[in-house]
Amino acid sequence: MSRAPARPHRRFAMIAVLLLPLSAQAARLAVIGEGDPAAVIPAVQALEQRAESAGWTLTESPAEADRVLRVAVDVTGRTDLQAHRRFETLTTATLRVRAFDAEGEPLGAGLHRSLRYTALTADAEIDKALDEGVDALVAPR
Repeated sequence: MSRAPARPHRRFAMIAVLLLPLSAQAARLAVIGEGDPAAVIPAVQALEQRAESAGWTLTESPAEADRVLRVAVDVTGRTDLQAHRRFETLTTATLRVRAFDAEGEPLGAGLHRSLRYTALTADAEIDKALDEGVDALVAPR
């Protein structure tokens, strides 16, 4: 029994994709977060939105990414607040965002910001903290 030859147009299409320069292929970015979930979750979401707007394709796996953003929120203190029979906790923290290339080498100094937030204000504080400096982290190569 003889095998049918592979369709030439299919083979050439696959080779053409493999030969495209990396800059012509969709660049992949992963955002990894650690720390206080009240601040890390909105930070990761905001960075992913900005990265997609800048043309990145998101991936969950840092091993598959061309760039990895590491987000850390380190809590440095908490203060209990009481007003009008309501209790809130004011959290003081440091937000750090660092970009790494596919080989794990850091890309620049990253972003460091001080945060003060409650559960109700965390999203707004993260947005304010990321307004400056984050565009360089998600800018295409």
